[in-house]
Amino acid sequence: MLSSYKLTEGGWVKSAEDEAQWIVSVNPSGDELESMSRKYKVDKDDLEAALDDLELPRYEENDGYSVLYINTSRQAEDESWKVATVGIVVMQGLTITISKHETELVDDFLGFKFKCSGDCMGKDIALQLLMRSTELCIRDLYLIEQKNAELEKKLGYAMKNSLIFGFMSLEKSLVYLRTAVNGNQSVLDKLTSSEWLKDDPKRSSFLEDIVIENRQACDMAGIYTDIMSNTMDAFASIINNNLNVVMKFLTSLTLVLAIPSIVLGIFSISVPVPWSDSPYAYIVILSSALVLTISAVILMIRKKLF
Repeated sequence: MLSSYKLTEGGWVKSAEDEAQWIVSVNPSGDELESMSRKYKVDKDDLEAALDDLELPRYEENDGYSVLYINTSRQAEDESWKVATVGIVVMQGLTITISKHETELVDDFLGFKFKCSGDCMGKDIALQLLMRSTELCIRDLYLIEQKNAELEKKLGYAMKNSLIFGFMSLEKSLVYLRTAVNGNQSVLDKLTSSEWLKDDPKRSSFLEDIVIENRQACDMAGIYTDIMSNTMDAFASIINNNLNVVMKFLTSLTLVLAIPSIVLGIFSISVPVPWSDSPYAYIVILSSALVLTISAVILMIRKKLF
C-alpha cells in the first residue's frame, strides 16, 4: 500500500505522488518496491531491508539520499508489544517511510502539526519520527509497568496459570521494547557524530533532545526489566514455598489419619485379642484411637507441622 502526502498549513493532506513531500509505504508488493526504486533512484535492497522486523537500527548515507532504520513498538493481536522496523529514506524535498506493518508511529504522525525548518524537510521528518518513536516506547513502558502492578496484586490473592502467562507475555514485550530503544540509541549516536546535521544548530539541538529522551527510555527499560525479573523470581519462590507447605500439611494429615486405621485394624484381625469378651471393648478401642490421634495432632502442632 502506497500513500502520498504534502504539507499544507502545517498539516499533512493526501496528494498526487508527483506533488508529494512524504510517501508512506506499508507492506509493499515486489512491483511497488521495483517502481519506487526506479522512480526515486533508491536501491531496492535499502527498501527491502525495512520490511525485515529483525533488521538492526542503523544509519547509512548513499548517493543522493540517506536512509535510517529505526525500531518502533507495535501492539500485536494478543495485546502484547512487539517491534516493527521503519525505514526512513531522506532526499532533498522528499521523505519515504516504509514498513511491513501499519504502525502507530506513522499513523499518529499524520495528525501532527508539522514545522519545517529550511529547505530540507526530509531531515525534519526523520528527526520528529525519531522523537515520536521514543515517546511511544516510553508510553508503552509505563503501560507495561501498570499491567505488571495489576498482575502482582492479583497474584497476591490467587496463583493462577493465566496470571503467570500474563507475566511472561509482559516480560517478553519488555525485552522487545528494550531491544528497540537500545537499537535506536546506536542510530542516534551515529547521527550525533556524523556530518548530517552539523550545518544546522536547530536540528542539532533537537537531536540532542531526542538522545536525552531515548536514554531515559533505555534506563526505564533496564529498570523495569530488572524489577520484572526479580518479581518473577520472587513469585517462583512463593509458589515453591506454598507447594512445600501444602505437601507438609498433607503428609502430616496422612500420618494422623493412619493412627486410628492401625488401632482399629489390629483389633479387627481374626485371632484372639485382648478384651474380645468385654462389653466395653468397642468403647475402649475407639477411645484409645481417639487419644492417640489427638496426641499426634498436638505433637505435630508443637513441631509446627500443621
